[in-house]
Amino acid sequence: MKPKPLVSIIILSYKNYHYIYETLASVLSQDYDTIEIVVSNDGSDDFDKTAVNKYLQKNKKSNIKNIVINNNSKNLGTVKNINKAIKLSKGEYIIMIAADDVMYENKTTTKLINAFNTLPKNELIVISQVGMYDINLKKLIQLFLPQKFKEKIKNLSPQKLFAEMSNQCILPGCGICYKREIFKKYGYFDEKYVLVEDYSSALKLSRLGIKYNFFDFISCKHRDGGISHGNINGENKVGQQYELDILNIFKNEVFPYLNLLTPKQKDIFLKTYKYHEWKYLYNYKYKNGTKTEKRKFVLENFNTIKNSFFDEFFRDIKDQFKGKKFKIFLLGLIIFVINYFKILNIFYSLIMFFGLFLIIISFLLTINYFIKKYFLRIYQFIKIFL
Repeated sequence: MKPKPLVSIIILSYKNYHYIYETLASVLSQDYDTIEIVVSNDGSDDFDKTAVNKYLQKNKKSNIKNIVINNNSKNLGTVKNINKAIKLSKGEYIIMIAADDVMYENKTTTKLINAFNTLPKNELIVISQVGMYDINLKKLIQLFLPQKFKEKIKNLSPQKLFAEMSNQCILPGCGICYKREIFKKYGYFDEKYVLVEDYSSALKLSRLGIKYNFFDFISCKHRDGGISHGNINGENKVGQQYELDILNIFKNEVFPYLNLLTPKQKDIFLKTYKYHEWKYLYNYKYKNGTKTEKRKFVLENFNTIKNSFFDEFFRDIKDQFKGKKFKIFLLGLIIFVINYFKILNIFYSLIMFFGLFLIIISFLLTINYFIKKYFLRIYQFIKIFL
């Protein structure tokens, strides 16, 4: 029997060593016949190369044909670390997973390769569903791909998928299996970007006509708490670089190809770009600036600040009607109205005043929310001119 092609499973580590053994265990449990494990740590000082190697050597089975452990001497950034790991690997197929995520089941690798076997030989990418889990990987929060995204990925041509993704990446970052051939033909992940590799690659490859072949099974448990979730553990520079990557992806991967977008998609993209640009400037130019720089920023961007403020303000008002405070108000109102006409009865009077109490509490909570969020912001803007 012809041996199965080698699959390289790349584990990418950076400041998540305390989770890595869960990831390693999920990879070691795979039932696929020929696997290479490549671990690449991007210079974080919590990584113990000796311990990782010892664990792998002790727990590997006969299907693990090769082990490579790389520890960068300094932090290169996610994109360069991924490219280095790919170059160190030898597999015909490549799967990448973060060192704080896990493979969904022991048949995951087999399912991904079997998916390829149902496709024409020139297809280069298989993607699957990803489960978004809590920080302990116990509770499924949601599936990454809702039905509407799955339908678009399956039914749109690559170029139309590119247009659809011009303002939002709808493809998962994990749960993807690549043929090595794709990197030989189209190059590695673009090192113009530091942290975001998947979005720029998805735009480029779709634009070039490469199809993302979707198969509807979960292949990865993705742990909540990463950069792409908006959680950067207080690392302001990391957050800034992530936002800058997104802006540069818009500039380099979408702006030159606006002719591929419909007028509506173009309008949505331009609004999305303007929002990200404003968010970046506000968070990293205004907030960290001197008083003089802040004053100049406010004067130059007054209309944008005003529009952004009121857009958010009215959006928050709208959201109040979906939240708990409005439910408390409705409950209080219903209790008050039902018992209003029975006020002479002491029992009903007490219930009516309880309803009134709930109404007042809901108002106070709502007012407190807006005071804390918006009055302080207004005060900060006024203060820079005093």
